[in-house]
Amino acid sequence: MEEAGIQDIFYKNNVELNSHAREAILKADYIILGPGNYYCSIIPNLIVAGFQEAIIESKAKIILPVI
Repeated sequence: MEEAGIQDIFYKNNVELNSHAREAILKADYIILGPGNYYCSIIPNLIVAGFQEAIIESKAKIILPVI
């Protein structure tokens, strides 16, 4: 049986986190991921080079609204 669905999400070109965005993430008290469509709004931000490292390094509480 063939499985359907998304197998990989990527940018065509290398996309890196803006230094001002990184600074804001590191200074933030809260990081809100959403609301929005996971595949069009949330995941594209998570796959930007440097974004995951910045939110891990940040002391901010992460909020993921579930609607």
